[in-house]
Parts: sequence; structure tokens; C-alpha cells
Amino acid sequence: MVTILQSLLLSHLLKVLHTNSYHRDNGIDGDDGLSAYEIYLKNHPEYTGSEEQWLDDLVNGRLA
Repeated sequence: MVTILQSLLLSHLLKVLHTNSYHRDNGIDGDDGLSAYEIYLKNHPEYTGSEEQWLDDLVNGRLA
């Protein structure tokens, strides 16, 4: 049995998916966010390596 809350959540999800599909299909760009490297630097300001060094550290398990 579908509850009212489930019905509302499904309705909202379908609207979001439709909106995202419309924007994607019509070439409307969203705002760019931070890269994973930029997020890491924001949360680990002590890290001083370049993005290339960070990728190498990430792949080789040297990051905290």
C-alpha cells in the first residue's frame, strides 16, 4: 500500500528527474562545483601537493 508520503516523494522525484532531463537535453548548464581536489584542500588545508601529486597520493593510498 502506498502511503501519502510515499506518493508525494515519488511525485517530487519524478518532477526533479523531468526537470534535470529537460535541462540536460536542451543544453542548459548548471553551476560548476568544486573539484574533488579543491574539496580535499578545503578539508585538509595542511596538504601542499599539486593536483597531480594529490591524484598520485589518492591512487596509492597515501592520503588521510
